[in-house]
Amino acid sequence: MSGFEATSKSFMKVPEMRLAIWDALIPPPRRIYMEKSSISLPDDRCWKAKVSFDPGSPAISNPSVLHICAESRDYFIREKGYTLLSRCLISPIYLNYSRDQLWFDSLSRLWRYAKNVSYRHRLEIRNCQMSEEKMQPYKIRKLGMRLTERNKIERFSARIMIHIMKRLTELEEITFELPKDRFEDYKAILDGKLRGFVENMQDHNVPATRVPPRLIYITQEVAAPPENI
Repeated sequence: MSGFEATSKSFMKVPEMRLAIWDALIPPPRRIYMEKSSISLPDDRCWKAKVSFDPGSPAISNPSVLHICAESRDYFIREKGYTLLSRCLISPIYLNYSRDQLWFDSLSRLWRYAKNVSYRHRLEIRNCQMSEEKMQPYKIRKLGMRLTERNKIERFSARIMIHIMKRLTELEEITFELPKDRFEDYKAILDGKLRGFVENMQDHNVPATRVPPRLIYITQEVAAPPENI
């Protein structure tokens, strides 16, 4: 027996060590940047999940723990709660709806995604195709949106917020990323537009038991230009 085989067999006999390794390979909470692609596959998958909004940013890759062995894959999916998000992505990925955030760089893209999810949900009910995977896009709990221009802020409204809630039925949190130099001004505009949306939820057939999502505001850090040397 080679040294490698002996080590492998010893490793397989220590479940605590294996689980510690699998756990160390689980990714931290991620921002998953959703980009609309000009390419659409026959089944209408037309989104890309990227590392950032920067041009040329690579796509999000699935962690290695998914591919090591059957046990590591089962730990990743069943124990850690990662689910395949494939109904809208050109390259499917696994994500955790309680940890990961889907980010959009404009209200129009977020709205397009939410409407796309809602349309597919109705279509699948009509065709009796409500498999668990096809329902998964509804389960996203954390959204983020970059609003760096005043015209994008002006388009937001309480009504749009309510419609997003109706389509993403388990949404718990929305983070708005605002420019650092206009943070207070833009936050005040959003606060004014969203004031009272909770009171208006029942007027739009949102169940009384539905808890509105938390609204979080953060600043967008802008990198300083390089100094002339």
